[in-house]
Amino acid sequence: MIVDFLGRVYNTPLSARQGLIPLFEAIVNSIHAIEEAKIKNGQINIVVKRNIAGLLITDNEQLRIAPIIGFEITDNGIGFNNENFESFCVSDTQKKRHIGGKGVGRFLWLKAFSQVNVKSVFRQNGKLMERSFGFVLDNDPIMNHQCDSTKKKDVVTNVLLQDLLPQFSEGIPRSLENIAYRIIEHCLEYFVLDRMPAITLSDDLDEVDLVPLYQEMVSNSEKSEFQIDGHKFVLFHFLLTAHTGMFHRLNYCAAHRVVDYDKLDNKDIPNLPAKIESMEKDSTLIYMGYLSSKFLDTHVNQQRTGFDVYSEGQIKYVGELSLNEIRENALSLIDLYLQPITRPVGEEKLKLVEDFVITEAPQYRSLLKYHPEAIDQIPPQISHEKLDLELYRAQKEWDVSLRETADEIINDPNTTISDDGNDIHSKYLTFLEEWNENGKAALAKYVVHRKITLAILERYMQSSDEHGYARERTIHQLIFPLKRTSDDVDYEQQNLWIIDERLAFQRYLASDLELRQVDVIESNELDRPDLLIFDNPIAMVEGEPINGVTIFEFKRPMRSDSNPVEQMYGYVRKIRAGKANTNHNRPIVVIDETPFYCYAVCDLPERLRHDLENMGMQRAPDNGGYFFYNPNLKAYVEVISYDKLLRDASQRNKILFEKLNITG
Repeated sequence: MIVDFLGRVYNTPLSARQGLIPLFEAIVNSIHAIEEAKIKNGQINIVVKRNIAGLLITDNEQLRIAPIIGFEITDNGIGFNNENFESFCVSDTQKKRHIGGKGVGRFLWLKAFSQVNVKSVFRQNGKLMERSFGFVLDNDPIMNHQCDSTKKKDVVTNVLLQDLLPQFSEGIPRSLENIAYRIIEHCLEYFVLDRMPAITLSDDLDEVDLVPLYQEMVSNSEKSEFQIDGHKFVLFHFLLTAHTGMFHRLNYCAAHRVVDYDKLDNKDIPNLPAKIESMEKDSTLIYMGYLSSKFLDTHVNQQRTGFDVYSEGQIKYVGELSLNEIRENALSLIDLYLQPITRPVGEEKLKLVEDFVITEAPQYRSLLKYHPEAIDQIPPQISHEKLDLELYRAQKEWDVSLRETADEIINDPNTTISDDGNDIHSKYLTFLEEWNENGKAALAKYVVHRKITLAILERYMQSSDEHGYARERTIHQLIFPLKRTSDDVDYEQQNLWIIDERLAFQRYLASDLELRQVDVIESNELDRPDLLIFDNPIAMVEGEPINGVTIFEFKRPMRSDSNPVEQMYGYVRKIRAGKANTNHNRPIVVIDETPFYCYAVCDLPERLRHDLENMGMQRAPDNGGYFFYNPNLKAYVEVISYDKLLRDASQRNKILFEKLNITG
């Protein structure tokens, strides 16, 4: 069989964020070479090659973060002897299969680098030999191969990965320290099992010794085990000193190296802070878990970039596992390991949530009682604004869950409600208790909404030194959105209850629209009532006259330069002159006998009071407005002061505020 080398490399996946994997492959090859040589003084040296030609300023700080163009890896392992070189030249070689080798790691070199140069001094038949060659992306990838005896005295192999391709340049860290942390993370099992040779990482300015750095990073470690269907898994837990770019991770390993990982946060491990405060050092820590097993070793893909395992929706064979069930088992042990850290965080967060609910958001009290586990999903150290959003989200999820349970109970033909203590009865009683409490929570939320809305209205009625009184449009918008109709505004978006609870029940409402824009009637008039409300018809028959038309007009607080009653009379005459729009699916029929109810909401300075009294209007007993019935127009007219509007709305809702203890 002929191997298409170019096709083999092109078909080997490597994402832009995996640009360091070719380096990791070279380092692991060096570890294997040292182990094969059976020497105790193994040494790996890695030199970072940087592009400094394009730098305008060449001070040390700029040099330390100059773009990386290659890596040079040197070790004193067994080297490229005849057997190893022949294996290198065979695609998908099985030489290292017993230690997890796939025979494809070198393909990854050419995915990220344009060329690789190798020089190796090795011992063959008692003599030292030196082999050199280039490795390029070509169907004949070995270039300039030479192998001769040498006078050099030391066994050493040098692999130069050069000319990093642009698409990988931004996906790798530039600082020496961060690259060192990534090497330790990837090869952590070798450090943990004390199999890592002496290893250094350097550039033209600095050098890092990785073994002491590993020892310095580890604050705490522990080992756990679990089994799934006879498959044994080993999980190493670590608390490592946090550095830039590090985060909590669960790493999936195969053949002593990291293949894939999951980023962990508060949703995976309840009450896990983004960074863990260290008690012994002036620093923060991150959790790092390393999961390994023979199952993962045998199911890693050829490129060691993922696992070939059962996925949801596929046929599951005996002995197969999904990564999700492996992950869930690992997370339970991670949760247990981190409890000394997460438990105090959770207790502090619970106190914060309880204080917030008691003092600011009583609508979530039943959520705390019946679904305290929802609090676990809220991030610790959260602001009040974000906490309110998280509780709202949890409340909505509870709503959905209760509605699903209600559907099950209603639609299950086997459901019976009896007092015999059976499971169905118990389930029903549990559901009923939660359903009632959730209803109370929804009502509490709505009552809080009303309280805040009235507080906003009261604020709009007051003058500010900078802007004066609020414009009528601002108050109008608070009660009902401008330029909208009842067909496109949800109940939750309007506050008609401020005026009258009954206004929510109407056939059609138009807000700040010209009469010619009101769909249910035909009119050419340009007048714009603030609120135009058509009541339901006397009988639910197409074309039946409606019960009445209600008009609301809002005026800016303390404005006294116009008489709103005259303005509303004009609306009445023009609406009566209009016709039902038969093209609309709900035409409105206004006849001569249709009553009109006209309400003006404004302040009542002395000048306006005189005008209203001159029109024959009666003063209300509480002195908060005027009322009058115009028999010629069949219109009941009422002028209401803002003070009366706010006072009446507050009194109607007072008992609700008191029951919820939000009278302040």
